[in-house]
Amino acid sequence: MKEYQIISDSDALRKQVSRDFPGYNVVFDDNLKLPAAYLDMVRNRTKTTTIKFREKTLRLPRAWLGVVPVSDRFEGRIPYKKVVVKSVAELDATDAKNDGFSTLKGLQRELRKAYGEIPSDSLVVIHYFG
Repeated sequence: MKEYQIISDSDALRKQVSRDFPGYNVVFDDNLKLPAAYLDMVRNRTKTTTIKFREKTLRLPRAWLGVVPVSDRFEGRIPYKKVVVKSVAELDATDAKNDGFSTLKGLQRELRKAYGEIPSDSLVVIHYFG
C-alpha cells in the first residue's frame, strides 16, 4: 500500500507513482464524476472515498471531483485530499465504510458489479475527497 497527497504538479505525482509501480500505466482520469445517487452520502460524510480500477492502469484524479446531480453536466466540485494504491486483497472493512458500505462484502459486490471479477493481486486506487 502506498499513499500520495494530491498536489498541483501532476507530472511529479505521475512520476512518483510510476516509479513505485513499474509496469503499470499511470493516467490522470479527467472524466471522474460523482453520480447524483452518492451526493447525499458525500454531504453527510458517509462516503469519503471512491475506488477505481482498470487492468494494469492506476487512475489518478486531478484536484477536483466533478459532481453530476443533474443529467450529465458537472454541477459542482469536491476537492480531493489523497489517493491510496493497494491490492484488492488488502481492501478491508475501513475501506468499505469510507466508501459508504456497511460491510467489506458489500464493497466487493459493488466492485464486481462495476468492474467484473478482479484478481486479488490487482491494484486499485482509492480516491479520498471531502
